[in-house]
Amino acid sequence: MDYYLPSVVRPQLCPDDMDVYRWHAKTRRYLPQRALGVAALRRLQRFTAGRTRRICAELEKLSLMLQRVGNRDLFGCEYRPRCAYASATLTVENDTRVGEVLDSHYEYLASAGDGTTYLGFTPLASAPDAIRKQYADWSQGLSILGQLDRVIACLAA
Repeated sequence: MDYYLPSVVRPQLCPDDMDVYRWHAKTRRYLPQRALGVAALRRLQRFTAGRTRRICAELEKLSLMLQRVGNRDLFGCEYRPRCAYASATLTVENDTRVGEVLDSHYEYLASAGDGTTYLGFTPLASAPDAIRKQYADWSQGLSILGQLDRVIACLAA
């Protein structure tokens, strides 16, 4: 049983140096780490070459796209079931143990009937203006997903 405890498996799924949250002792809670801003990414591009420069360029594009959107819900999911996974599951190590943990997670959700592979369900708009806005939002959301795919491809190369 200890084999599957989150505290035991976590270092393989998400090592501390890849965590996006850090414990802040003063406020006694987890806070997100600061991300590199667009200006910092541009500076890095000037002083680096090759793969690092490409990653910075793709991250800059993604950051700008996300800034334009803000906190808007581009896909308008009104019902969100318990999703087994969102758009992707990224792991640091690709070994049998990580595979077993992920397989067990998906198997549990599938056999218990609690989970689905759908992120959510979106009602279709019916008024002409609402349809145009919905399609524009979807287009922007898919563009962001495409840019995220390019960032992941650069990291994986």
